[in-house]
Amino acid sequence: MVIAMLLTGCKQAPDPTPPATTTDSETGDVHILPRDSYPLPTDSAPDVPPNLSPSHWVTLEQTGTWLLSSSSPPISSMSGDLRIREYVDDLDTAVPNYDCDVTYALTGSEVTQHTCGACDFVFAVEHYVQSGTPGDCHDPDVPLDGSVWNMGFDSGTRTIYRNYGGTGLWLPWYDATKSGATVTFDWTALLAIEVEDSGMM
Repeated sequence: MVIAMLLTGCKQAPDPTPPATTTDSETGDVHILPRDSYPLPTDSAPDVPPNLSPSHWVTLEQTGTWLLSSSSPPISSMSGDLRIREYVDDLDTAVPNYDCDVTYALTGSEVTQHTCGACDFVFAVEHYVQSGTPGDCHDPDVPLDGSVWNMGFDSGTRTIYRNYGGTGLWLPWYDATKSGATVTFDWTALLAIEVEDSGMM
């Protein structure tokens, strides 16, 4: 998020003597430091194979629904919900204790100018946090409150794609199924993590 601040104040009279400036001589000379004038850093990390059996895992679960304004294009808008839950290692199903449990309300307006050639329709999806704290989640791509993502549905692959960061790169984001004017979607993954020892038993 970029926050712009505008500072106002009294306008000063211009300095009659402008400060000296450094200009490019455009000589084309290339200045190279001699190799022995500075040390090169060395990699001090131990040369060990990756840990393919980590001690801890975090389970990531995301599920949601889009309610479309029409069952077939043109579809001008949608509303929906998204729930994100995460837990480390095992979950007590009797008393679930999620490290991250965030619920969003979703609204979307149709995007007609886009680069997702495979998408049946594309929305600008805005996320409104209803409960929970996105900062508690391990997934770095969890949407913040007010985030707007361009997302499109492809019935051929049953996938919701996201225009990642507005770059024009459409990444498969959710497995999705459309039935009438309803799209349901989900995503589940396992992520290896390191849990710090708090020293408490």
